[in-house]
Amino acid sequence: MARIQLELQAYKVHVKIGVGPGLPYRDREFAINAMVGHGMDAKDARRALG
Repeated sequence: MARIQLELQAYKVHVKIGVGPGLPYRDREFAINAMVGHGMDAKDARRALG
């Protein structure tokens, strides 16, 4: 459970500010799919990522 929380926090930052200068995420789907890969339900991931 702790890993999911840490990953979720990291993806929230990536979605908000991007992965580097001039490298924004195009959408949240990458982060949602990654969280599903970590064991989170897609509906919960969408809600948690805002």
